[in-house]
Amino acid sequence: MYEKEKAGLLDINTIYDHLRKINYDILPYFNNCKLSEITTAKIEDFIKHLRNRPNGNDKTKKISEQTVVGVIRSLNVILNFAVSKELIAINPYNNVTYKPNAKKNKKELNYFRLDDAIYALKCIDKYADIRLKTFMNIIFSLGCRREEVAGLCWKDIDFSTKEVVYNNAITSQVPTRIVGKRVRVKNLKTDNSYRINILSDKCIKCLKDYYNFKTSCGLTINEDDFVFTTWDNNNPADPNKLSEQWRNFKKTYHIANVDLHRIRHTVSNILERNNTPKKDIANMLGNSERVLQEYYTHVDIDELINMRNILDNKLYNQIEYVEFDINLIVKILNSYSFNKFNEEELKKIDLITNEKINNDNFNFITSKLKDYILNDNPKLNYFIEKNNEFLNIKIKTYNLFNNEKNVKLKKMKNISIVNDVFSI
Repeated sequence: MYEKEKAGLLDINTIYDHLRKINYDILPYFNNCKLSEITTAKIEDFIKHLRNRPNGNDKTKKISEQTVVGVIRSLNVILNFAVSKELIAINPYNNVTYKPNAKKNKKELNYFRLDDAIYALKCIDKYADIRLKTFMNIIFSLGCRREEVAGLCWKDIDFSTKEVVYNNAITSQVPTRIVGKRVRVKNLKTDNSYRINILSDKCIKCLKDYYNFKTSCGLTINEDDFVFTTWDNNNPADPNKLSEQWRNFKKTYHIANVDLHRIRHTVSNILERNNTPKKDIANMLGNSERVLQEYYTHVDIDELINMRNILDNKLYNQIEYVEFDINLIVKILNSYSFNKFNEEELKKIDLITNEKINNDNFNFITSKLKDYILNDNPKLNYFIEKNNEFLNIKIKTYNLFNNEKNVKLKKMKNISIVNDVFSI
């Protein structure tokens, strides 16, 4: 196996995975059996043994059929190798009657519903540090693998055309004792993983902010440098650490428990529901040759841009509304002072402006909000009235002749520019 790894035919992660299964499951069970003593019946007993083995994370449950498949696959590799070296005549696994099949126990894919994905992105935008914010927006925007995003260099991104090219992956699966350095560069998963995607405007902005953050910290950035690095910019970021940061972030802000890889399924689901051809989705996600062979493999830039627009419209362009009663509208339009607003009314203003309002910024925010209300609803200018007696008559008349007492207003975009590059 190590010879194949040196020749570039087998990844070190695959080798480590085989070794782990050999040392943890295969060797302890067969207990120094000779190859000639491993029969079909013994392998069938081994499969039954695996299916009854407790799950490492939850002893009350059994290991999944997928785990059984993985262990038996490693055993099959050993036996096929033994046949190729003429150590045994035939592979006894070939005659096993009930071979493990993960599809029989296949779990339903766990991915974000659209509302949950939008909520997650809002939390990321507001509370994540600049590195996690940039990393997560790229994954949500493109559905790419975490190792692919971690492997991006600045030279892979064209800020004018918004194109991104995948050339490397970063992995950290194998322990240091085996490879010497845990975080390392590797080839992408398949030939189809080497592809072009189109970044969203949000991703471009995040990348520019991240770049500016690094340079503001006194770091020198070269085009060959990895985008996602340790905070001193000396080493590529560990994908496992980024996954851990995402897990902690989800818990803190009560985000649906969807891991980084399953966000790929979220992106795929959104595109499929909007009638995007599966061949184009497969190309965008960099799926395996087996998947792509089911469809035509050609996809052009126009199709990539179309998918980019679908995802942007679904994930980033949701319009939200806040309902204001007429009394609150009147106070804002007539520039009432801060102490004239109750706590509930101030919360409504917080909600529509995305700004935490206080006595210091009150006049500025309510002035902007007044302009915004009148621009969106010019007829409300009717309620600007200095005479309190006339104003009360207008309010009573409005309440008398309108079935809907509240005015529905679109939420504003941030009304002040808040530089969150230094929010770490």
